Amino acid sequence: VCVDQFACPAMYVEEGKVYIDKNLCIGCSVCAQICPERAIVPAKD
Repeated sequence: VCVDQFACPAMYVEEGKVYIDKNLCIGCSVCAQICPERAIVPAKD
C-alpha cells in the first residue's frame, strides 16, 4: 500500500483499509497526486 511509502502523518491503516485523519491533514493534496490508483480525491470546501 502506498501509505507505507508516503510518510504522511494523517494517513493510517486500520483493518486493512487506509484512512486520512482530517484533524492531521493539512490539505496539501500530495497524496491524491501520487496515488497510483487515483483512490484519493481532495474534499471540496
